Amino acid sequence: MIQVSPDTDDVRQEVIIIGASARAAAFSARRSGLTPICIDRFADLDLQQVADATRVTDYPAGILTALQAWEHQPALYVGGIENHTTLVQQLAASRPLFGNSVEILARVRDPFQLSAEFAKARFPCLEVRPTDEPPPRDEQWLLKPLKGTGGRGIAVWDKSAGMLDEPGYFQRRQSGDSHSAVFVAPAGTTDVRFVGMTRQLDGAELLGAPQFAWCGSVGPVTLGIEAEHMVRRIGNFLSWRFGLCGLFGFDFILDDAEVPWVTEVNPRYPASAEVLEHVCGLTLIGDHCRAFCNEWPPLAETPPNPVHAMGKFVLYARAALEVPEPDRWLLNADLDSADLWQRTPRIADIPPAGTRLQAGEPVCTLFTTGQSRVECLEQLPPLIQDTESRLLV
Repeated sequence: MIQVSPDTDDVRQEVIIIGASARAAAFSARRSGLTPICIDRFADLDLQQVADATRVTDYPAGILTALQAWEHQPALYVGGIENHTTLVQQLAASRPLFGNSVEILARVRDPFQLSAEFAKARFPCLEVRPTDEPPPRDEQWLLKPLKGTGGRGIAVWDKSAGMLDEPGYFQRRQSGDSHSAVFVAPAGTTDVRFVGMTRQLDGAELLGAPQFAWCGSVGPVTLGIEAEHMVRRIGNFLSWRFGLCGLFGFDFILDDAEVPWVTEVNPRYPASAEVLEHVCGLTLIGDHCRAFCNEWPPLAETPPNPVHAMGKFVLYARAALEVPEPDRWLLNADLDSADLWQRTPRIADIPPAGTRLQAGEPVCTLFTTGQSRVECLEQLPPLIQDTESRLLV
């Protein structure tokens, strides 16, 4: 459906964005010249400023009920929905789906099939085991949920670890630095576009994050020639062998020899994509939609003045708290700004006043910019301290 603004001649294609948190993709959609309609768990204040946002309290079961208000608009899914294949199947049956199919998700999210295919292609491959064949409890393995995302539920397999209360698997631990790579693949072609890479933060105490929880991305990152070539080859292989289309990414550990060991594939808009969009002046949700429908409107103009480096960090609650009114704690965030979706953010994913959070739950997202990744990281501690002091007023 095409929406025409009553105040201008602006014509925007509507697209429904579904996931645990739709804000980053919604902002990207606006920059792409689209009108986002969002269904997620939070309906944060800044999301409400740029999109028709519906909060689903019984997530993900309530998504289909919320969708009934929108009959024909195409839909795309973001973080977490890849684990709910029945929902993806129902989406595909009810409207155009700008996302990878259930069949593709089943293949690429299966760690055993992924490992087997990597081994055949002679890519670096972490050993995996089913839970009925547990390895020694020597801290050299991780126990991971099959339907995990963002580091949820991961545990070191040691003498104190218990089995998961959901289907899981073992993956051998690998020392090194955590990274993420992002790609765009048009449907039915082998023309996979490499977008870029970021360094990832997982379980950072500075941000109050639980162990292994994803809590940030800083970029862009460049690697040595051989390592970057291998990362690009893996992206091409994932699209060719598994059929991945549109935006996708994978997380990997870079060891001391600069060998990239893939830990997980994200077959949708990755969280780190927002960093690369701002740094490189990209509109990746527009690219994603056109990968599934090349008749969509042309790209919006590239946002002006991209930054040199950017950090995106999730701040977690260190103790139970109730979120105060926005004007009591936000850091120069003008929620009424007409170009909120276009500006390089300072703070995002802003919960409504009165939201009650428990320790270990995400509070908001913080951003830093600078000339380098080091400069972005140097700005983080005082930003966290200032934000937390305002939250506790």
